[in-house]
Amino acid sequence: MAMYNPMHPEEVIKELYIKESGMSLRTVSEALGVSAPTFSRLVSGKSSVSVDMALRLERILGGSAESWLKMQTNYDLWQTKQSDRYKEIQKLKKLEVV
Repeated sequence: MAMYNPMHPEEVIKELYIKESGMSLRTVSEALGVSAPTFSRLVSGKSSVSVDMALRLERILGGSAESWLKMQTNYDLWQTKQSDRYKEIQKLKKLEVV
């Protein structure tokens, strides 16, 4: 697993697709078949790539749905591992069978 902060898919969408193409968020959201606010939440990092969105991104922007989902999962996992909320959880000891 990555030891660095992986990119959120929104960074890739903004840098490689929005900025380079010069397309507006509304144009891309219409092509994706989602509302502008829905796409805006994704591009601002306020929502995650769902299976449905990954399939839409694959069709419109390219890359595989799996790659979009993996990017989201790697980002989420890294962010969660940075918190201390799991440090108290310990592995269960084997239960003795009587």
